[in-house]
Amino acid sequence: MKKISIVFPAKSLKSDKLIIEAINRYKAFDLEIIVVTSDETDTDLNGCCQLYFLKTNSRAKRLNLGITKTTGDMIILHHPRSILDLCFYQSLLNSDSAWGAFTHEFDEIQP
Repeated sequence: MKKISIVFPAKSLKSDKLIIEAINRYKAFDLEIIVVTSDETDTDLNGCCQLYFLKTNSRAKRLNLGITKTTGDMIILHHPRSILDLCFYQSLLNSDSAWGAFTHEFDEIQP
């Protein structure tokens, strides 16, 4: 079975609140979840993911660090203001593609 890694680049988990919502939705799947944050006050998310710190304003640098930490066969580079439909996991497991993209739109946390 394919192992899927997902990398979240966060400026701060306090400001990128959708990352926490996404992680809570995705932790039901057998994913390797990696969060790279630039906020040294961010703390571990109850052991459900690997948390790394990189002081930078560059999302690309946070993604690159996250990529180096992955061990999966497939890597999702997750935008901090989006949430994937839950069918993404099975779609990726059933896919023979070497690369691809999801339709992108910004989500908001509902009150």
